[in-house]
Amino acid sequence: HWPCKLVYKEKSASRSKALQREAIIKKMSKVEKQTLINSLKEDSS
Repeated sequence: HWPCKLVYKEKSASRSKALQREAIIKKMSKVEKQTLINSLKEDSS
């Protein structure tokens, strides 16, 4: 396995909703995931 680093997290109302969101994110393309990460960086700055 490659070393990994947490670059994105979000709160969820329940474990079920979190697992649903995780499945959606896993199906995203690399570009879509990078956009999601970048949007978080912009919100926090």
